[in-house]
Parts: sequence; structure tokens; C-alpha cells
Amino acid sequence: MCRLRESRLSVVALALAAASLPSFMRAESGERSASAEPPRDLLAAEAEGSVEVTFIANDSRSAQVVVRNRGDRPLTLRLPAAFAGIPVLAQMGGGMGQ
Repeated sequence: MCRLRESRLSVVALALAAASLPSFMRAESGERSASAEPPRDLLAAEAEGSVEVTFIANDSRSAQVVVRNRGDRPLTLRLPAAFAGIPVLAQMGGGMGQ
């Protein structure tokens, strides 16, 4: 009795997986055809002027990276493993009203 139930359940699961496979393959192939270009490095695309990158530091441990596509075609970008920000606002010299 238990083996019959298990076999019926596995046949149903296999049928559901087989039925969803064609729709999954169509979605994946359509996505690849829309983006025919290979992925490009983010910093190389910024140097070319294809994208505009803004680094917004939240605090010493987190930040936001905003990427704007300057072209009319979608891009696939490869991000660096890590980002680093350097503060650009210099500290004023301290001491007695200076």
C-alpha cells in the first residue's frame, strides 16, 4: 500500500517537472537572445562612457553603487569582487579658530 502511494507520487512529481521544462527553456533562450553581447567589466564600461557609476557610502561598512546605462541597449555587466571608496572632503586643520 505504501509503495503504491510512493510510486504514484513520484510519477506525478516527474510529470509536473517534465511539463514545466519546455516553458523554462523558452524563457531562458529568450533572455539570452535579447542580450547577445557578452558581459562587460563595469569599470571598462565606465571608462568607455557606456555607463555612469555613482558610489554612495552609507557608513564605514556599507554603501550603494548606482549604475546608469547611458545607451539605448541593455547591458550585462560584471561587477568587481570588492569596492573601495576614498573620502574626498578634507578635514580642516584644527586649533584655535583656524
